[in-house]
Amino acid sequence: MRRNPFPNRSAKLPKNKPDPDSLFSSILKFLSFRPRSWQEVNQYLLSKTDDSAQVQKIIKRLERSGLVNDNEFATWLVASRSRTRPRSIFLLKKELLSFGISPEIVTDVLSSQDDMLQAQKVLSRKLGTWSHLSRLQFRTKTYGLLARRGFSSSVIEATIKKAYNTSDVN
Repeated sequence: MRRNPFPNRSAKLPKNKPDPDSLFSSILKFLSFRPRSWQEVNQYLLSKTDDSAQVQKIIKRLERSGLVNDNEFATWLVASRSRTRPRSIFLLKKELLSFGISPEIVTDVLSSQDDMLQAQKVLSRKLGTWSHLSRLQFRTKTYGLLARRGFSSSVIEATIKKAYNTSDVN
């Protein structure tokens, strides 16, 4: 049996107890990159310290100042995903729930989303490059693209039908 040449590296080191000011400044830096959910902030702080009372005190302070708000985070995430890489309501819901957003907030934020509109947005980016394809190739590529983005087959079919009517696909 081989001995570990670095015995202390495999052992879990105890977390040091940072002072509240340095912990607060590190969470402010963490929040400066993008909005965060309550769960993300909680996990980050718990990775820095074992003192859960101190973590809760910092989170309450952040919530009072408006820096941690799950509703605003969910709204930001949906707008960001819709702008950069549109996807279905199903995938958005799954992603929001994975960030620890409550189902009530998820339902409220996603109530204004339209799967058909998002699918058309995805497809509009490809219409120019796929215009030379045959109908069968176009349909196959479109179906695959939209299915990977989480759209249902009924939405995919309606999007393909609309694309046939508005574009010059062979």
